[in-house]
Amino acid sequence: MFYAMLANQPAVAERVNLFVALAPVVHMTNVKVPFLTDFAGHTVSIADALRDAGLYEFMGVYWTKYSKDFCSHWYYKYWCDKLEEYTYSPTTNKYNYPERLHLNDKNSVDGISLRQIAHYGQVIADGYIADFDFGSEQANMQ
Repeated sequence: MFYAMLANQPAVAERVNLFVALAPVVHMTNVKVPFLTDFAGHTVSIADALRDAGLYEFMGVYWTKYSKDFCSHWYYKYWCDKLEEYTYSPTTNKYNYPERLHLNDKNSVDGISLRQIAHYGQVIADGYIADFDFGSEQANMQ
């Protein structure tokens, strides 16, 4: 977040002599994975659907409990199937090593909050890391 602030607020950047960060620096301008680019374009509707269902994270510890209902909906079934394929398929995702895929079921992952989902979509759409956009100048200033 500090990197985003320095990139977007020159007045703050002028006052910083040296900034060293060990966090990854990401540019999202060259995303080639079809699932990720498609997902980014639908993050608002996915986040809205989760919120409407009373769910405030995607994946996470309770995913197996509520995913059956959520993923049975005709629209979200596509995204759930693609997510599973991307997560577990060594042919869809070259970073999925077949000999390690069994570990995906053994280790529960942290969930993705609705705001993180929406922010991911904004980053893909804009092509650069920036603060979360709340949709209006007034909302962004709060």
